[in-house]
Amino acid sequence: MDPATTVWRQHDLVSVVRDHDERAQSSSPSMSAMFVVMQMFYAREDTSYFWQDSYNIYVNKLMEAREVQRRLKKHVHKHKKIAREALWDTADAHIALGALQTQMENAIADRNAAQAETQAAHAQKV
Repeated sequence: MDPATTVWRQHDLVSVVRDHDERAQSSSPSMSAMFVVMQMFYAREDTSYFWQDSYNIYVNKLMEAREVQRRLKKHVHKHKKIAREALWDTADAHIALGALQTQMENAIADRNAAQAETQAAHAQKV
């Protein structure tokens, strides 16, 4: 309720009449004025509490968002580290596979050379 926009009326120079409470307890124009001032004070106080509560709510949401962001960054950092280690393991495996391929090619070349020598020695005996 905003007292600045609320319509107050006064009949026959008696109390301001707005609702049941004012009619029941307001017996004079000065009492009515006191009710108006109290309504303005309470409306202002309610507005202050509303804004303070809203501010606190949004600060808490901001803090929660920052905490979630911090946890996500930590999570991403952890998985980047794991991915980097997997990449290193993949690179190491690729190097080892290249070395095995070279060894296999050398073994095949040695076998072919040994077979050629055996066939040449066999051909000379015949």
